[in-house]
Amino acid sequence: MTSTVQLSPEFKKQQIAIPNPEEVSAYLGQHCDLADLLPALCARARNEFGFETELSLEIYQDPEIEDHYLTLYVRQPANEEKIIERIEAIAASYEEDLADKTGWLLLTTDFGPPRSKHGV
Repeated sequence: MTSTVQLSPEFKKQQIAIPNPEEVSAYLGQHCDLADLLPALCARARNEFGFETELSLEIYQDPEIEDHYLTLYVRQPANEEKIIERIEAIAASYEEDLADKTGWLLLTTDFGPPRSKHGV
C-alpha cells in the first residue's frame, strides 16, 4: 500500500494547478522530505511569474523507461523570451536543498499554453 500526504493548503493559496492530486499526493507520500520543501519553491515560482502564469504540479512519466518524478510546469499565455533563464534561476536557488531529497523535482516549461484558468 502506498502512503499519501495531504497536499499543502499553500498550493491553493498560490493557485498551483494539480490535475491529478492523488498521484502527486502518493509521490509525496514516498518522498516526504520533498513535501516539506515544495510549498516554498512553489511560492517562489509564483512570486517570480505572477498569477497570469499557470504553475502546474504534475507527475511526469517517462514513456521510454520506468521512471517518474514530480514536475512543476510553468505555462504562460505567450512564452516570454527569458522564461528558461528565470526558471533556471529559481531551480538553482533550490539546487542544494533538493540534492539530499529522496524524490526528484523538475521545474520546467513545456512551452504549452495554460490548461486551466485557475489553480487547485
